[in-house]
Amino acid sequence: MNRIIKNTDDTIVISVYAWWFFALDSIKGPVLMVGNFGKQTIDYISDFTDQLHILDLGDHEYLQSENYNLVKLPELSNMKFNAILVNALNPDVKIDNNVINVLINDCMDDEHGKFCFIEKNTSYLKDHRAGYFYKFISIFNDFRLKELSLLCENKSLIKLPSISYDKFNPYESFSECLYSSNKNTFNLKERVRNWILKSRLSRIFVNSNMWLVSGSKSSGFLHDNLLKLVCEEKQLACKDYFFSRVLFKNGKLILTFKHRLDLSKSFVAMLLYDDKSVSQRNNEYAIIKHLSQFEELNELLPQNYSILKYLGFNVVVMDECQGVTVDLKSKNLNEMTLDAFDKLIRLSNMTRAEFSLKSSVLSWFEVVKSRAPDCNDDFKVISKVLDKFNTNLSVCMHGDSKLENFVLDNNFKVKSIIDWEQAIVNGVPLIDVYYLIAYNYQTINGCQFSRAYQYLSQNEINQTEKGMVDRYCQEIGLSNDDKQMLLIVFFIHHYSCRFHAATDDAYEYSDFKKSLSNVIKLIEGAE
Repeated sequence: MNRIIKNTDDTIVISVYAWWFFALDSIKGPVLMVGNFGKQTIDYISDFTDQLHILDLGDHEYLQSENYNLVKLPELSNMKFNAILVNALNPDVKIDNNVINVLINDCMDDEHGKFCFIEKNTSYLKDHRAGYFYKFISIFNDFRLKELSLLCENKSLIKLPSISYDKFNPYESFSECLYSSNKNTFNLKERVRNWILKSRLSRIFVNSNMWLVSGSKSSGFLHDNLLKLVCEEKQLACKDYFFSRVLFKNGKLILTFKHRLDLSKSFVAMLLYDDKSVSQRNNEYAIIKHLSQFEELNELLPQNYSILKYLGFNVVVMDECQGVTVDLKSKNLNEMTLDAFDKLIRLSNMTRAEFSLKSSVLSWFEVVKSRAPDCNDDFKVISKVLDKFNTNLSVCMHGDSKLENFVLDNNFKVKSIIDWEQAIVNGVPLIDVYYLIAYNYQTINGCQFSRAYQYLSQNEINQTEKGMVDRYCQEIGLSNDDKQMLLIVFFIHHYSCRFHAATDDAYEYSDFKKSLSNVIKLIEGAE
């Protein structure tokens, strides 16, 4: 459900985007939640504490649950909380300064308490609630910061400007005037955006703000504690680093810490909070360890990769890759793609081995079949073709070889490859090249995967892309029949390992059916 309130639609699920993890170590004590939270988030936090309370402001009829206790504002007078989490991103949630004052000064534990509050930015350029003069003045005079500073009295207050893409969760937050991103910085628009977010202009160009308040003896917030953890483990000086930004992803928080004098010493700390993310990063660690034995591949791998523990959670730490990542169309796309392709050829050549792939492919196919039981007739056609699958040549397969996962230098040459969590030591050859071409087509045309798959399977690819496929097959030793078979395997891998086409999502499932139809056309055309 969208909120813990009565709702006629019980099928809606909101993913746990854990921005409130900034108060992580305090969530084990008494916790008060205020505002708009998803059911999954409520359930997730209730696993940390048996003292979970939700403030009923009288604006909704809330569901009763054994996981929490509903309280009214007057009942808070004799209650103290280690963590208070407030989500006011949804404009339907009305939380005024009087409520905030009560929460911070009356309800938060004065010594060890932590308060995490996210709200819409009233100075946001596109927000029509405030006039343009107010917004202009806000660039030089942060009115909201002054308001909250007065409310916080002697407590510590931290502001994190944030960018949110929905009414429930932020996408990223950062230290004011310290924003840093290497995505698409080949693009002038992105360079201007980065410059704005590094300046006071960010006050009118971000649509939300996160506020962190802590008691006098608080242990610090998540970014403080992760910095201390990493610096102690790696024998670094904490004073040489500062927290730059955090990305809130499903299953993980990705925090970036910059070195004050030498950017090449900056690092990323990724806190993992679900089993899937832990499994993926354990796989990534094993893959990187395996590939690091090849001297020719070592420069392409994340450096100083390690897995630490913080409050029982896995924290992946690695050097930040210095360069540009790309997920937009660029006039240099062809040049970037060819260099990425060269690195994939190097990876395959260095790791090729004699290995039977049939059991892996059939296990992926079983996953696809289980997710689409109404497609059995088409699956029988594919099964007959897979009976002939006899490729006994394996390579290390990245499994997510979109251009975004290749870090480029200023000359659009690949410096390193990131996000190895889908990688397989004994993977299927040519699949990474198909992913590279398909993702590029989707980036250029803004289309669904089924259209990109049709582009590949119906041989609509351009001469450069045909040259890539032919060269790969020639160097690795694949035949024309292998090309066709591996296009089918590409479909199977995508829908078993990369993407789950939910049958209850008409848009996703329709795209899956279109892709499946293209597989059948490919098979019929080869007969």
